[in-house]
Amino acid sequence: MKKKKTIDLKSLWERSAKSQKIASTTVPKPLTIESEVQISQNVPSNPIQLLLEAPSAHDSDTSPSVQVEKEETNPSTQPNRAASPATGPRTESSPLSPISDDGDDDDDGIYDVDLLPRDPAHRTPISSYDVNKQDAVRRGFVALGPFQPDHEFPQRDIGAQARRIVEALDVGDIETGTGLNQEMGLSRPGDTRWGSHYKTVMHVISLYPSIRQVLFKVGKDKSQNAEAIQAQTMLESFESFEFIFMAHLLLAIFGYSDDLSNALQKRDQDIVNAIELIYDTKMQLQLLREDDGWESFLKDVTSFCAKHGIKVVDMDGFYKPVGRSKRFFKKVKNFSRFHVDMFISIIDRQLQELNDRFDEVNTELLLCMASFNPIDSFAAYDKENLVKLAQFYPKDFTETELLHLPFQLTLFINFVRRDERFKNVKNLVELSTMLVATKKHTAYELVYKLLKLVLILPVATASVERVFSSMNYVKNKLRNRMGEQYLNDCLVTFLERDLFVQVTNDDIISRFQAMATRKVKL
Repeated sequence: MKKKKTIDLKSLWERSAKSQKIASTTVPKPLTIESEVQISQNVPSNPIQLLLEAPSAHDSDTSPSVQVEKEETNPSTQPNRAASPATGPRTESSPLSPISDDGDDDDDGIYDVDLLPRDPAHRTPISSYDVNKQDAVRRGFVALGPFQPDHEFPQRDIGAQARRIVEALDVGDIETGTGLNQEMGLSRPGDTRWGSHYKTVMHVISLYPSIRQVLFKVGKDKSQNAEAIQAQTMLESFESFEFIFMAHLLLAIFGYSDDLSNALQKRDQDIVNAIELIYDTKMQLQLLREDDGWESFLKDVTSFCAKHGIKVVDMDGFYKPVGRSKRFFKKVKNFSRFHVDMFISIIDRQLQELNDRFDEVNTELLLCMASFNPIDSFAAYDKENLVKLAQFYPKDFTETELLHLPFQLTLFINFVRRDERFKNVKNLVELSTMLVATKKHTAYELVYKLLKLVLILPVATASVERVFSSMNYVKNKLRNRMGEQYLNDCLVTFLERDLFVQVTNDDIISRFQAMATRKVKL
């Protein structure tokens, strides 16, 4: 028969008063069965505090005591207590008493590990316990071993674009490869950056689900007052058929004219290819304007709306503006609004812009310039076009020079086709450089003058745009009072920085020293 453990109430009272630093000389009354039930109801909720207040089994037997017998418990209702790895098999004991070695000394014992909280977030700091019991508490936590909290974190929306790419790869909508499926972002389009609007429209269509989700979450965020209202307004327009229609229309127009824009802003333009791109762009926009182009375009827009759950409007129904009052619009049907007012009107404006910039005179001028193209041993050479080109500059060529120009062109073309040094020339800039290097610019003076006029024309288009864009960096708010000559010098060094990088500091010092006689030699 196991020895029944007893609790010395006097020792329990003194230890509790000592841990709370309260001086007490009152002796508690003997405990009865009814008072034991009342004590069990008033037990503090912190189990570690109970353990610290529990006495050892070898305290004085002279004080009033009460025997607490271990009650038989039902194994099905009592949790299974595994043996501690540090102490081996454990003996059955009261949950209020510490586990000690042979019941002789509490210094080497550990507290009941089942009463210690497992989660570190719920543990009371060891320094807040009684000094004499801190080592026992530490041994109890060591016996518990490491603890890994089992948290279920909600799935965040970060990486939604990556998950959609994985789903699209599984379905087969997109393919893998080098440089494909890279992360994209929205950038503000710039008026002086050709092609920036086209890139922005492409990214809006590609990132449509992600942008839509961001607007939805911002609109639902109550902490964002003005931003939430603005996001809800944008989301209403973003989910409309009219927005999808306009986005795809801009994508089509920018897509057909992007190659022409890139060709015209190159430093060394291929005039022949630029002229061909002008004709091709006009032709494609005209085909898009026809009925077949409208049907194909509307099919693409409808397919995109069906894929993303956007309601497609009925072309036979009446037009309902999104986010605007009806009184500002005439009562027209959707077909008239989308096909005539939007589709046909925008394409016609783009065609009119191309015709204004590249009219018959400008197109003929560019075609004449193309006759100077040195590629493939001057395969595009045409003497009549070059003479006609000279006639566009009556102030630069006299009547006598115009009469002599055809004969000089014939001598020039025979020379450059025969000379091996001109076979590797690929553009007009290299042709001009080679003429100067071979001293032939003086022999064919009229041809060289005409070539310089041809080289000036591209400078008056894309290069001028670059100069005005660069001026914002040179003449800023801190240097807004510089003179014209100083501004011109700064612009030259900024625009031709690739050339000035090759100039060494010694060359600059030598040039500065030679400009005037100086007392000190640098």
